[in-house]
Amino acid sequence: RHRHDNNTETTQCGGGGGAAANGGELESIKVYCRVRPLGKATGDDVNSGESIKVSGDGQLVIDKANTNYHGNAAFNFDATFGPETKNTAVYEACGANVVQGCIEGYNGTIFCYGTTGAGKTHTMEGTPAEPGVIPSAFKQVFDHVQRVTAGGVGVAGAAVGAGVEASTEALDEAGPSTQILVRCTYCELYNEAIRDLLSTEPSKSLNDSISKGGIKSLESSLASFVVEDVEACTRYVIIMRTGPTSLV
Repeated sequence: RHRHDNNTETTQCGGGGGAAANGGELESIKVYCRVRPLGKATGDDVNSGESIKVSGDGQLVIDKANTNYHGNAAFNFDATFGPETKNTAVYEACGANVVQGCIEGYNGTIFCYGTTGAGKTHTMEGTPAEPGVIPSAFKQVFDHVQRVTAGGVGVAGAAVGAGVEASTEALDEAGPSTQILVRCTYCELYNEAIRDLLSTEPSKSLNDSISKGGIKSLESSLASFVVEDVEACTRYVIIMRTGPTSLV
């Protein structure tokens, strides 16, 4: 992330998955950069002019004439997104392949970083009119379930933070008689502390249980809930925000 005198900000997204998620590559880490528009609501000087130029070939160029920045004027990413880019285009480029890889049994992670006001929440959560990465990942999973079960519900897996992890046993034989279960969990890693955001004690750290049983014990330590559609997943995200006073 880079911030310049005119308050133009960028948000960087990282994603990586297995072979199926990245066009046959065995391992891949990809980095994308999104530049949000200037706006008075975010305290920007909208009359100062833009200091960052986004090209279509994954390059971000800093206009030195419009900033006090004195370093390298160009940065290269796997893809860049300008202020006019919608969340749908960002997800198709950054998230869809990773989630598809998870559905097929590969590990994958999507995360977004940048300081306050850079646009992380809009990119990851979005709005009802313009869903972000997380709800788009939910929809992709359930769309896949609908296809492979011809109307059945669920794929054994979990939505964890901004990523989706799915177990896909016997999907090749899936059909109308197949019933697959979807479970939702939500955890946070912050300041080296891992917390279960859907727990009745969300402030309690899970670090001790992980140190005893290893990282594989994390899944069994998390509260999980069966979900049948995107709306149910979204409901648990809201619970995570407001506090798990009622998980019914």
